[in-house]
Amino acid sequence: MKVLSNEEKNVILVEIQKTLEIWGQYEGPQQGFDILVRKSFNILGPMLNVGKVDIHLKTVGNAIVHEGLDMISTLYESGSEYEETPMCYDFSVPDRGSFSLHIHMLKGAASDDFISEQIDFLGKMIYSYGGRVRTMLMLGKAITCDIMTGLPNKDSVMRFVGRNIQLGRIGLYNAYFINVRNFKYINKISDHMSGDDTMVQYAQKLAAIADDDEIVGRLGGDNFVAIIKRSETVAFLEGIKGIEVDVRTKSGNRTISLSAIAGGYEIPDDIHNPGEIMNPISIANQMAKQVLHRDVVFYNDSLARTIIDGQRVLVNFAPSLENGEFVAYFQPKISLETGKVCGAEALARWKHEGELIPPAQFIPPLEGDGSICKLDFEILRQTCEIIESWVKNGREPMTVSVNLSRWHLEDPFTADKIIDMVRKYKFDPKYLEFEITETIDYKEYAALTKLITRLRDYGFTTSVDDFGTGYSSLTMLKDFELDVLKLDRAFIAKIGESDEVSRDEILITTVISLARKLNMKVLAEGVETAAQLDFLKSVGCDMVQGFYFSTPISRDDFEKKYIYV
Repeated sequence: MKVLSNEEKNVILVEIQKTLEIWGQYEGPQQGFDILVRKSFNILGPMLNVGKVDIHLKTVGNAIVHEGLDMISTLYESGSEYEETPMCYDFSVPDRGSFSLHIHMLKGAASDDFISEQIDFLGKMIYSYGGRVRTMLMLGKAITCDIMTGLPNKDSVMRFVGRNIQLGRIGLYNAYFINVRNFKYINKISDHMSGDDTMVQYAQKLAAIADDDEIVGRLGGDNFVAIIKRSETVAFLEGIKGIEVDVRTKSGNRTISLSAIAGGYEIPDDIHNPGEIMNPISIANQMAKQVLHRDVVFYNDSLARTIIDGQRVLVNFAPSLENGEFVAYFQPKISLETGKVCGAEALARWKHEGELIPPAQFIPPLEGDGSICKLDFEILRQTCEIIESWVKNGREPMTVSVNLSRWHLEDPFTADKIIDMVRKYKFDPKYLEFEITETIDYKEYAALTKLITRLRDYGFTTSVDDFGTGYSSLTMLKDFELDVLKLDRAFIAKIGESDEVSRDEILITTVISLARKLNMKVLAEGVETAAQLDFLKSVGCDMVQGFYFSTPISRDDFEKKYIYV
């Protein structure tokens, strides 16, 4: 056996020291580190009589690297014959994984203690520095990626935007704020872990829509941001209309198509800060979801003004409500059988700083954040007061309807609160009607059923508002026992414009016939012309409401005209 001289040992030690310095400074990807090891052994291998170096790396998946690793690779091979049985160095961490280094010595080559010690030392260093590289990679992924889905996070998206600003290419892109519609429903029908799995599925399929020179990132929850080439607008928006995901529910697996609400922004060439894209897409998404009720809305300056006006409404709402600035106006309902007023609808108006602010300016912002519930109860209180006053003054009350926002379905005690308020006033509850919007979401049906049942059991009248504008019209008629069906104004808007029988007229006739068989009365709202009125009379509509007879008027004017006459 050849014994290494001190000079030969020193050469090896110096070369190992150089190698370790290079390894210690390396901060690139795992593949690059493997290449460094291979190059190092091209020099060290012959010195240490090494013929081949293999590694087997196995790690379990975790929150950052979901898929884990299971790889075998050859880091060095001399080309000369080597021993079949390797020297093995195994490093394992319980429940985390393992790292095995297999070193095959050259065939027939002798090895003294010094060589064995250096090979052992190098094996530990490969493990140590390789682990450091993998840790840095995971930290880098944690910093730049969303942990749950693996998608880029907001910072990564901003860097993508910044690079394209520097390259002068940003004007080729649109930005999108994407919100998954009704993801809360997924969480309701599945357990927490299944909900997370579904989110990962959705995220991966959403990201797959984007090209290599585009990016989709997750902001958190069910919100995403995407930077997509403007030339791909139609394809991208078509792609997010329905993304199918598999959901594990208590009753078994289901495939559900998830749609999205998108706020878009055509990024101008002259932006300087990547963060400038976030406010426009947030505004556009908010308008799409809360005000315009559309799947896609693109930002423009008028949207920004609307948002500012809405924020002003929200800031002033609480003090204005406290000061009594919100008042009930009443629009009469006319019986087509008698031609007389048979009821009224109470509608909110805002008298602020000497100006009467129309509902279109303050209702959408209040609907957006749920403050509308407080306004609904204020209008209910004023309505109870006026009905009670008619009873006290010996007048036969007429039924007055008030609106209930969908937000009330979030509160399981809504019916109790309504009943507690009305009990303070002395009148028969049959004179109070509650209008519930037809555009109800299927996930709210259980809450709606309980609410309607409680209200009807107490003696209130119930009606379905805006009938025909949502997706659940027939289902509501089937599932809920209601007193009045209110036809949305959209159905009668074009009546009388042509001598031919329109599809709207056919639908109205059919709905009235159906309602009559279900023992419901029909009220048509938005009546503005004699032609509309004549048609509704001819098909047996029970009541009408609209500007043809009266706009909503103040309490004093309503009572002078219809009560105290």
